[in-house]
Amino acid sequence: LFARSGLGKSTFAETVRSELCGQLPVYLLDAKAVASAPGYDNPIITQMKRHPGGLDPKLQSADARVLIIVDGLDEVDLSARGRVTVGMTEAQEKWPNAQLMLVARPPIVDSDYGVAQLDVKVSLRPLTCEHAGRIIRERVKDEEERKVFERFLSRHGLDVREDQSGGCTFEYMASYGDIEKLLAFYREATAPASAP
Repeated sequence: LFARSGLGKSTFAETVRSELCGQLPVYLLDAKAVASAPGYDNPIITQMKRHPGGLDPKLQSADARVLIIVDGLDEVDLSARGRVTVGMTEAQEKWPNAQLMLVARPPIVDSDYGVAQLDVKVSLRPLTCEHAGRIIRERVKDEEERKVFERFLSRHGLDVREDQSGGCTFEYMASYGDIEKLLAFYREATAPASAP
C-alpha cells in the first residue's frame, strides 16, 4: 500500500490488523524496529516474537497462514533496508502461505530504493478538493471560524488548486496530515498573544 505522507496508510494497516484479529495471526511491524532488531536472527521473526503475545503457536506449522504488515520501509536508512527485505524473503520461505504487506511512500517500489518484485501494488490518491473541504467542515464546525480559516489559507497562498484528470486537489491540503498541520498552524498564528 503506497501513498504520500498523511493519507492514512498506517491507520489502514491498523484497521486490517483489527479486522482480521482472531481469524489468523497478524503482525504489524515498524520497519525501523525491524531494521534495528538485535542479533543475527531474522529481524522480522525477532520482532514478531516481541509482539504482544509473541509468536502464535499456529506458526509452528510450515503451512500456517499469517499476515505480516511492514510499515514505513521508506523511513529506514537505505543501508539497512536490505536487512528488512531479506528478512521478509526468509519469512516467506519459512511460511509459504504467509502474506506480506508493505506500507510505505511510493519511492520504495523502485528497485534502487527498496522492493521491485510485488504481486499487487495499491496506491492511495491525494484528497480531492471536495474531500478536503468535507474534512475541514468536520474539523471546524463553526461556519464563521471556517470562513476565517479559509481567508487565512488564501492570504498565505495555501489554497492553491491543481486540476488533474482525476479531479481537483489542493497542493497544500492533499492529505489528512496536511490539513491537520494547516489547522494547527492557523490556530497558533491566530491565538491571542498572552498578557505580559
